Amino acid sequence: MAKPWADSGIECHLFDMGMPDSRNGNIIKWGGDLRMRRKQLGELCRNNNVLVIACFSPCTDLAVAGARHFEKKALNDSMFWAVAMGLYWHGVFLADFFNIPYFCENPKTMITTLDDRKPDFKFHPCDFGGYLPEGHQHCLFPEIYPGRDAYNKETWIWCGNGFVPPVKIPVSPVSNDYPGWAKLGGKSERTKEIRSVTPEGFAKAVFVANYKSNLKIA
Repeated sequence: MAKPWADSGIECHLFDMGMPDSRNGNIIKWGGDLRMRRKQLGELCRNNNVLVIACFSPCTDLAVAGARHFEKKALNDSMFWAVAMGLYWHGVFLADFFNIPYFCENPKTMITTLDDRKPDFKFHPCDFGGYLPEGHQHCLFPEIYPGRDAYNKETWIWCGNGFVPPVKIPVSPVSNDYPGWAKLGGKSERTKEIRSVTPEGFAKAVFVANYKSNLKIA
C-alpha cells in the first residue's frame, strides 16, 4: 500500500505488531502493540502534515468467511472482537480527531454489525487492474495472483475526512474464484500473509486519487 507514496518521495510510517522496527528509504516500520506506539502516532498526527491514514484490521477475526470459527474463538478469548475492532476504531479516532483523510479496509466483514456502519464503497482487485501495465506480474506472489490483479475478492472500504475514492479502471478477471482460496489451504502464517496482500492496482489508484505534493508524510 505504501510503495507508490514512498516511490514519490513521501515518508511512510507502517505500524504492525508482526514486524520489527526498521527503515528502508521512505518506508519506516514500527513493530509492537499500537498502544505502545501512541507517542509516535500522536507526534506524526500533531505535525499536521499527514496525507492519509490507512487501516487494515485483522480479517481473521472479522471477515464473514471465518464466521464458523467465531464461537470457538469466543470460548478461548471473549474479547477477540474487541481487540480486532480496537485497531479499526483507533485509526478512525485518530483521523477524526486530527481531521486527516482516512480509509479502513476489510473483506466482507463484521465491522458493519459491530460499528453499525455500512461501507462507503466496495471493490474487487480487478476493478483497478487498468492502473497496471499489460504484461504486469504480481510483485510478491506471481504463482498465486494473476497479472494486473485480474481476480475477484470483494473488499469493503470505510473512509472519510476528504479521502477521495479512486476511479475504477477495470480489467476482466481470469476466473470468478479468489485465488487465495482456490490455490491455498490451511491457516499457516504464509497463507495468511498471501491472503492479506493489498492489490497493487488499488494501491496505485488510491495514490493517484489522493496524492498532494505539498504534504510530506503518509
